[in-house]
Amino acid sequence: MTKIIILISSLLLSILSFAQTKTIQVDIRGVNCHGGSGLCSIEPSTSKNSNMITYNTTKIAFNKMTFEIEPNNLTIEEQKTMFGKEYSKLTAADELMFMQDQDFIFDIDTLLYLDLDPAYRLLKRGTYPITVTKDKVHVTFTLSYQK
Repeated sequence: MTKIIILISSLLLSILSFAQTKTIQVDIRGVNCHGGSGLCSIEPSTSKNSNMITYNTTKIAFNKMTFEIEPNNLTIEEQKTMFGKEYSKLTAADELMFMQDQDFIFDIDTLLYLDLDPAYRLLKRGTYPITVTKDKVHVTFTLSYQK
């Protein structure tokens, strides 16, 4: 009986650690932070870079994560960059996608901080799904293998 309890406890702890939310700072203005759309830099939350917004991230799989965004904390310009228009003007019919203009390679330290597989460093250019739940927006990213 004791072995079963220890096994169940171990499984629960490993499941909880897998879906742990972490905080990072991200600049989403665009390539080299000069315009466009998409990620341009990411740092663990210990940095105090005032140009970056702090987001909560949750690991979904070894190469998949979500960013949790509170749109009411974004400026109107940031909302337009993220959603194509002001958040308050979005309708249920709007299909939201996050556009990554250029390939983005995560640094290994950030991937280790997020507990993602460091072999999957590449966020390919393209579109990524956005889901809206109550007052939060979630962007789901799948990273690709990078040599």
